Amino acid sequence: GALLPLHAAASMVCNVRQYGAKGDGATKDTAAIQKAIDDCASKGGGTVVLDGDAVFVTAPLLLRSHITLSIAKGSTLAGSTDHGDYPDKEEFKDKGKQALITAANVEDIKIEGGGTIDGRGASWWPRPLDPRPRLVVFDHSKHILMENITAKDSPMWQIVPYYSDDLTFRNMQVLGAVGSHNTDGIDPFSSTNVRIDHVTIDTGDDNIAI
Repeated sequence: GALLPLHAAASMVCNVRQYGAKGDGATKDTAAIQKAIDDCASKGGGTVVLDGDAVFVTAPLLLRSHITLSIAKGSTLAGSTDHGDYPDKEEFKDKGKQALITAANVEDIKIEGGGTIDGRGASWWPRPLDPRPRLVVFDHSKHILMENITAKDSPMWQIVPYYSDDLTFRNMQVLGAVGSHNTDGIDPFSSTNVRIDHVTIDTGDDNIAI
């Protein structure tokens, strides 16, 4: 087929339901959501949509370059509560678990839409010395925007820019339940050009740690 002009490819919309996601709060929609991300990315980029007043349960996901993850108001991307779904990983030069959402060596990422990313981390908090997954990790990536989103209740740190550049967090909230251990809000480390603007943070640990 003919190549799409770049602006047309970049405006592609991949609704996760078209890839088989149920959003029923029980089914693991990991494969469907990842397929939507990969499909949109393979066509030059676009918007991956989670909508419909639904709870999409997922194990860890990988974002690709030129992807907007749009979680609509009323919709939740919910972390699996099965600890075995989070692979062991050396994270930040230490033993860890793969984050719920990882953007590694990518660029031009947006996370927006009015909805919620819920790590559902309560089952991890009673064992604070065990390796635990973070919620959203930006690793050696650039040109990142998170806005109009709620991130909450990660098993550990919630949003972590790591050796990344040009990140903006604005008009959003990061929340951790009372008694949640190490649920830092935003921990930019070894990163540059980080803007945190109109972000409400109320967690069980540091709001922002640099």
